[in-house]
Formats: sequence, C-alpha cells, structure tokens
Amino acid sequence: MRIPSFGLPWLVLLLSSTLILAACSGWLSGPSTPSLPSPTPTIPLPTPGASSNAIWCPAGTLQTAQTVGNHQPLTPRPAFLTTLGNPPHYSQINTSFGAMFTWYLHTFSVSPPANPITGILHISARPPAYPYSQDDQVKLYSGATPTILAQFKFGTSGSTVGVMPNAWIPSNYPNYVAFSYVFSPSQLSTILASGVLDVAVGDDTDVQLIQLLLCLPVPTPTPTMTPTATPTPKLALTAVPATVTGPTTALDTEPTPTPTPIKKGTVVSGGLTPVPLPSPTPTVVKKPTVIADVTVVPIVTPTPTPLPTATVPPAPTATPLPTPTPLRHCPAHRARAPRTDSGC
Repeated sequence: MRIPSFGLPWLVLLLSSTLILAACSGWLSGPSTPSLPSPTPTIPLPTPGASSNAIWCPAGTLQTAQTVGNHQPLTPRPAFLTTLGNPPHYSQINTSFGAMFTWYLHTFSVSPPANPITGILHISARPPAYPYSQDDQVKLYSGATPTILAQFKFGTSGSTVGVMPNAWIPSNYPNYVAFSYVFSPSQLSTILASGVLDVAVGDDTDVQLIQLLLCLPVPTPTPTMTPTATPTPKLALTAVPATVTGPTTALDTEPTPTPTPIKKGTVVSGGLTPVPLPSPTPTVVKKPTVIADVTVVPIVTPTPTPLPTATVPPAPTATPLPTPTPLRHCPAHRARAPRTDSGC
C-alpha cells in the first residue's frame, strides 16, 4: 500500500512516540531481573523526623538509627558513583522539588560496636506527578568495590513485577508509601565486612526518607568490684610536756625547798623503854597567788629635758692706757717756788 507523502511525517512521529512510551513503561525492557526477597510495605513508617523514636527492633536488643530526611544532604561515596556511571543525582532530599531522570544516592557508614542481630532499611517514597515512574526501583550495594546486594521495583505494571500490586503512578499512590527491607544474615555479614551500604532510588520517584536501623545485642554489664577500704593505722601518741609561758612571778625566783630528813628511832637493848621521837613539822610549800584580770600599765618613759645652750660671753675690749707725761727736772733752787705753766 502506498502511503501519501503528506502522511509520512505523521506516521514517523506516531511510531517514535509509541517507542518512547514503551521504553519508559518497561514494555521493551524484556523479562524482569529476578529480585532478592522483597520488602513488605505493611509496616507503617512514623512521621519523618520522629522515626528514630519508633521501636522497630525486637525486645532485648538495642536500636541504632542513621536517617536522611527532608533537607538533609545525600553523600554517596566516589566508588558508588563510578559503579553507576555517575548519573544525575540529588545533593539532598527536598520534598518540594523533583526532577525526571534524577536519582537519590546515599552511602551509609556501618561500624557498630557489636555485631547486630538484624538490620532494616526504611524508604518513604511516592510516584511523581508525571507517568514515567512505573519502572522505578531501589538498588542496594555493598563491598569495597560496590556489588549489587538487593533490588526491587516499586509497582507492578505489565512485565514489571514490584512490591505494590498496581502500577507505580500518582493516580494509584498519591501519598508517600513506606517500604521496609529486612536484611538476611548473609547480606548483613557482607555489609559489616565492608562497613558500607549504598542505596540508589530512582530515577523519577520522590523520596521523603531513607533510614538504616541496626538491632544490636544489649551489652552485658560488667560487675563492678567495690574495693575494700584499708584501715588507716593510728599513729602512736607521744606525751609532750606542757610548757607554761607567762610573766615571771615571785614563786619562780624562790629556791627549791630542801626536804627535811626524818630521824629514825634508835632501838636500845637491855630492857630500856624507847622514847618516841617527836614528829617532824611538815614544811609548808608556798602556792603561787593568782591575780585575776591584772591590767599591765606600761611605764611611761620620761621625756629628757634638753640642756640650755651655753652662751659664750663677748671677748673684753682692751682699753688703751693713757700715755704718761714725762716729768721735767727743775732746778733745786726753784723747788719751792710757785708752780708755773711749765711745771717748774
């Protein structure tokens, strides 16, 4: 049959759209890969952010949790990115934003103080608002070189068999669905040996929470030995004579009294009657007189009176003697004559 030239472009466009839709919905993916034991979605997850308060582990165990919630960073290790071919992935969980063909990738460090009894992986997810999530899945890796540990599909559609009975689209699951995967003992041993668990969710699904729970054995308390108190040996007490200090009294200066010897009676033989000697008079020992409330009045030191300063008398001024007038010798015959002005 000849196809009109004007209808050929429309036919090509129709075939292309059909192939794309078939690829996205899993029609051309062939038989699905057999998955390991699937998780059970019947265990409800608590509200994100409060999941660490829920007790998932059996009684008699200690529960530890590592959680990545809304607005918390996703930290995949470099080896994990290399194994997956470094696909487009989110840097954090953000429930208000989603993109097509983008993965949620995260690596948990697993180094518990004791070998856990069991391990549980929680994932809270929902299909996005566009119908490209029907083949979305969860892949778990571990080992120094990441090796696939487990994987499962979210929904069931056509040849895709998943955990949920219907196709993983918003009309079937408009709200977040909680998935809980319990690790087998061999899987848990692999995780503990490598110390890591790699989680990949995608590539169109919205994720609200990724959480790893480990149930550890309760450690047996070590009995505490209470040391017996060693008695402290008592020190031997040494008598120390008391030393009396104080002012010297008159009693301290008196001489020590000399004891008076007592004469023994003399026994005289021959029938004489012994005459008893008089009893010695006891010496009276003077006791110090205690004067109570004596106030010591300090002796006032007399202030020395300064000696008067000696006054040096002025040196006497020498008075010159008058010069004697020499006497003139008058003649003898004029001795009795009256005195004149010349003296003769």
